[in-house]
Amino acid sequence: MRRAPRFGLGLGLATLASAALAALSGCYSLGLEPVEGARTVAVPVFQNRTLRREVEHALTRHVRREVLETTPLHLAAEDAADLVIRGSVQEVREQVLIAGPAQEVVHAAVTVAVRFAVFTRDGRMVVGDDVDGDGRPDGELVREGYAEFTAARGETRDTATDEALRDIAEMVVQELTARRDDRHEPNDDPREAVTITPGRQVALRQWNADWFRVVVPPGLGLSVTLLAPEGPFTLTLRSASAAPLPDAVMAADGRAGRVPPGPAERTVLVGVTGDDRGRPYQLLVRLSPIE
Repeated sequence: MRRAPRFGLGLGLATLASAALAALSGCYSLGLEPVEGARTVAVPVFQNRTLRREVEHALTRHVRREVLETTPLHLAAEDAADLVIRGSVQEVREQVLIAGPAQEVVHAAVTVAVRFAVFTRDGRMVVGDDVDGDGRPDGELVREGYAEFTAARGETRDTATDEALRDIAEMVVQELTARRDDRHEPNDDPREAVTITPGRQVALRQWNADWFRVVVPPGLGLSVTLLAPEGPFTLTLRSASAAPLPDAVMAADGRAGRVPPGPAERTVLVGVTGDDRGRPYQLLVRLSPIE
């Protein structure tokens, strides 16, 4: 289950959390354990340090919904919650990937950067970046969401921005819990490959081999980058039949690969292997002309 029906945010947070959790029981994995045994979390509206209006409200809605859908935590007011998420939208930038003959935007990408940290009710930081290396969080984490959009498919900068914000919400909530689940299972075999779309796939765990399917339109190439802080990960690109792709070019470290544009649509299978210890990783999938 990816997304649940929208709930009106005008309800009281406690009522909203109780109603949603009752309706969504079973939607989150029992492997999710909140940090420090917390039971409630507050998600005040993120600050907006960009010129794009309303992105802070959209991100806040996505984070609250992600909490309800994927964790056993209840939403609560700031003065009553065990944990408080505080953050800000730092940057929204757009990149034109394909321009038409009149320089119109045909295919483009949006990247959203967010800084955040998680605090206890008394202000102690419990989730953040360990800036001074003493083993305790003392700085905000930075996360980026990425999404592409194509005008011919009716996609816009706004729809791509919202997709990037949803990805960031997953990354934020992932920091609240000790995730042990693999939400794309079963995908241990090329025949079980899960279809994914261009953009950033977040909150992934490598317990077994993971296989994904990407449909590449004619005239566009594919680039895939595996992002992970640690672990012996290896990326593989295969054809729809799981045969090796003769035109695929792989990076020396095995964490990036690309396939050049072709005259017809084709399906590329993306495989990720590792040491099966549940290490976290992300996939950045881009469709664009590749020289």
